Amino acid sequence: MTRRGELNGTTIFLNEPDKGLFGVCARSGAGHAMAAGGIRVLAAANQTELEQSARELADSMGLKCTLAGLPCDGMKIALREPPAHLRATAFRALGSWIESFEGELHTAGDLGTTKEDLEAASETTQYVHGNTATLSAGVTRTILQSMKVAKESPLWIPGQHRYVIQGLGDIGGQLAKVLGDEGVDLVLWDIDRPRADSWASETGGTPVVDFSVETQNSPWVWMPCAIGHQLCGDMSWEVPPSLVVGGANCIVQDAEAALHAHQQGLLVVPAVFSSAGAIIEGIGKTVLGHDCEQYYRLNEENCRAVFNESRRRNLSPWHLVHVARGL
Repeated sequence: MTRRGELNGTTIFLNEPDKGLFGVCARSGAGHAMAAGGIRVLAAANQTELEQSARELADSMGLKCTLAGLPCDGMKIALREPPAHLRATAFRALGSWIESFEGELHTAGDLGTTKEDLEAASETTQYVHGNTATLSAGVTRTILQSMKVAKESPLWIPGQHRYVIQGLGDIGGQLAKVLGDEGVDLVLWDIDRPRADSWASETGGTPVVDFSVETQNSPWVWMPCAIGHQLCGDMSWEVPPSLVVGGANCIVQDAEAALHAHQQGLLVVPAVFSSAGAIIEGIGKTVLGHDCEQYYRLNEENCRAVFNESRRRNLSPWHLVHVARGL
């Protein structure tokens, strides 16, 4: 069994070829007794790609915990997509590995992970959180919370906006429902057209499969809720988004992209604030049994402090969170 001191700040390689399991687990934080993060499945990924993904996302998870005041480290598992006939076996093997930490590691679904995957892992460990509705509701709350903070900025121009939700999985779908109930102008963007159509029928939004973020010609808010690295340094706009905020991890590609967006006057919420709701619910409430209001409140307060400091120092919120804090 890998002990906490060996895992913290490092990456552990998972390799059981006969069971279809190949991946990386990374952990990042202050050395708390517990670490939490999701399982991401990447098609045809090599070891370097898996390690980079796990490390970046673990750092992000660790920062979320710190900013929300959770006594927990960040963790992420990145798996190469198993062969179809071994997929359930691979997740059972992963569950056994997680169980060997005796409650030190807690995980849940992420991009590429299915309900059936989590059910398979749950056969061999009690530390997989499959309550996706609760976790998604938590992320929706922190998206709306951080959006409210961003709109306090003098850079926000009030008025009619189109809200473009990118990705209609558990998080994007929940967000679409809430915003649809508020009657906003919604664009529902997903590569799965039937899924986009389904949410459109429920929310009144406009379903699309292909969408160009660089050719919008009216005020809009961009809400990535699927994969990260959507905001890149070489993007140009007909009408730039008034605000970028979403439920995906690591929405900003890198420091160059953050600087480029800041120089253009874009309001961009660091994803460590907007996507923090899942770990607040999964750890704060489900594992620790705490009243989560204290964590939501601190997450909002720190988000507001970062935006205030951004204006005072003329630095992007991303820079203040990821560079000034040493990540």
